[in-house]
Amino acid sequence: MLHTDLISVIIPAYNVEKYIEKCLNSIIYQTYQNLEIIIVDDGSTDRTPEIIRQATADDKRCVYIRQDNAGLSAARNTGLRYAHGEYVTFVDSDDYCELGMIDRMHDEIFFQETDLIVCGAVREEEDGTVIARDGLILEKNLSPAEWMAKCFAAKDRTWIIRAWGKLYRRKAIEGLSFKEGKLYEDMFFFADLLDHVESVSITNDCLYHYVNHAGSIVNRPKTDRDFDAVRGAVCVFDRLDELGLDEYLPGAEGKIYAKMLEMKKKCGGEFKNFESFDRMKVEHMLRVMELRKRKLLRIKTVIRNVLLYLF
Repeated sequence: MLHTDLISVIIPAYNVEKYIEKCLNSIIYQTYQNLEIIIVDDGSTDRTPEIIRQATADDKRCVYIRQDNAGLSAARNTGLRYAHGEYVTFVDSDDYCELGMIDRMHDEIFFQETDLIVCGAVREEEDGTVIARDGLILEKNLSPAEWMAKCFAAKDRTWIIRAWGKLYRRKAIEGLSFKEGKLYEDMFFFADLLDHVESVSITNDCLYHYVNHAGSIVNRPKTDRDFDAVRGAVCVFDRLDELGLDEYLPGAEGKIYAKMLEMKKKCGGEFKNFESFDRMKVEHMLRVMELRKRKLLRIKTVIRNVLLYLF
């Protein structure tokens, strides 16, 4: 069936000269053609602007915006301000998509009349080696907030928080924005999304390719700002608590624990030297004790957290 809905594709770009052409081609040559392709160049200092101009020169659907470097969140927010489509999707400039991705997702969101559709994703190395194929199971008996909370709390479905791999009805995310100045900004956006989406659908077709690069946030040396991963998990936990989704709070607490443990491992002996550590440790343990008081946590989980901070 031929659809005419305009779909805005927002691609933030910063110093991605090695990857941007592949990313852009995977959008320009989508089988679904009624696209508004918004590329926000966040102050690149390499050949990224030149490559973008060359790749999009003959395509009137492409909108090129250059701004001073302000970070991924600011670039995405700029894209949202320029978006006119009935639907919106985000693509990271060092990733790429299957050429039928938007067609497949639009069919699903159109016929199901939902606010959001999530597709499966392939996690891979730069050389194309597949790390994992990630899919989801939609449980119809759960509200969208409950389903997203369950995915977040699960051990193997945390990638649900990613801004990419989703097609949003633009009206459903009006008023939402990415928190600027933060790392791991997707988690904060996900927390806000929880009570904005009234309906959701999925396709487990692996249509989005998330490429693990050596220079990505997860692989570079850690700074105090990397505690934003913990702050983001706390933000989701608190939103679940506000929404009364108690069933998923133990799993969400597990994500806070996992992020603190990850920081501990990656920072080695310097873990406790970061200025955020003491405050976040205290806040985490207060949440743990409150959950225990509400009989939502087992005693061995409390002990697990105590041990995390003792050594």
